[in-house]
Amino acid sequence: MKIQSLFGRMAAMVLPLAFCMVACGGDEPGPSPKPDPDPDPAPAFKQAASQDYQLLHPNTLEAKNVYFLSLINNQTALSSAVKGDAELAALSKKKYEAFVAATTVKDKIAAVVFSNTEITAAGKRIAELWKAGNAWDKVAIDHLSPSGCYILNKSNTVPAFLQGVWATDAQALNTINKIFGDGSQAAHCDDDQRTATDDQVLAALKAVEGKVNAQSPFYLLALECAKVVLNVNGRDTEAINFEPMNSGCNKAAYEAGKKVDWSKYEYTIIMVPGNGPDDYNTPLHPQGKVRCDIGYELWTQGYAPFIMVSGGRIHPSKTKYCEAEEMKKYLMGKGVPEDAIIMEPHARHTPTNVRNMVRVIFHMGLPMNKGGIIACEANVITNTFQSQAFLNRCQSEYSFIPVTFGKTITTQAIAFYPKTDCLNIYSKDPLDP
Repeated sequence: MKIQSLFGRMAAMVLPLAFCMVACGGDEPGPSPKPDPDPDPAPAFKQAASQDYQLLHPNTLEAKNVYFLSLINNQTALSSAVKGDAELAALSKKKYEAFVAATTVKDKIAAVVFSNTEITAAGKRIAELWKAGNAWDKVAIDHLSPSGCYILNKSNTVPAFLQGVWATDAQALNTINKIFGDGSQAAHCDDDQRTATDDQVLAALKAVEGKVNAQSPFYLLALECAKVVLNVNGRDTEAINFEPMNSGCNKAAYEAGKKVDWSKYEYTIIMVPGNGPDDYNTPLHPQGKVRCDIGYELWTQGYAPFIMVSGGRIHPSKTKYCEAEEMKKYLMGKGVPEDAIIMEPHARHTPTNVRNMVRVIFHMGLPMNKGGIIACEANVITNTFQSQAFLNRCQSEYSFIPVTFGKTITTQAIAFYPKTDCLNIYSKDPLDP
């Protein structure tokens, strides 16, 4: 009886202590926190990217880099809610006043960049502005979810999703202003570093003072600064070249895609990755022609109805030639009709050749349940697309693998199957987000 009594007293002492340690998060004693009352909890939310959705204003920098903020800018209900909120208005005033008072590029960019504390506070406030059925709810359900632009944000409620989306856009603006504003951050690609002088950047930043004021939406100062520093560095068109593609460079193929009898094809496209020339006077590298020839042979054999050429204006730095455009010209010279060629004119290196290829397939409404083919030299197929190093690079840089690779068609062609994770905006590379 004495032993049982002792164990009883020990249990009575240990159980409350254990509960307190779990509830209080460690060794600090104290009562368990009471959850805030939530009379209207947010319902479960699951993203569903849709091929029927078309991005709004795709030929603008903000749509490509910060789609959420682009939507706020273009929807009166959202921009008014932001401007009318006392907490967000205070943040706007604080940052604008610090920006105007700054006299150097370094200090102006420091005033513009959002701190982690500011990002968290603004995100929390945006989440609190959400109500079921209001404008914040609708922008998430009607635009952000079907766009797929934030598909890697796995939040399970709309408020949490909006908070994460804002954080992504804030970091994207920070990245642009740090790379092309004060040069304090390295560019994703070596060819894309800041080229403007401090005096040029400072003059561009001062011009922003006439575009915004202390009462502007809290994000607008950073957005306008991002646009002018890209412009003064000659980089304001890279991300939006040829947009909107479905009504521009890919119009003929887009219309043809609606009429294809897909039962006749095993694959949707044959993708040919670019190879940048070594000098400013060469439109197309000889290896680019070799790759086009490989893709052409596969196309003539009927593997797929389309050849996709992929590559932007990347090398040499600020070259006037777009790899995809020059490859399209070369293929048309070989007799391939324009409506059988799809351009992907933004990729700046091999992982984005693959990622952007999937994006174009998706936005053109081509079948996502069919595979495609990547056509390239045999050694590139083996050393790149069949290597673990390539997959590791995709995972480390982009946090996902863009495709599942399938069988080897020939020594110069490998099958792939697309993943919708490719739709996610990549905030670390503003020239190809």
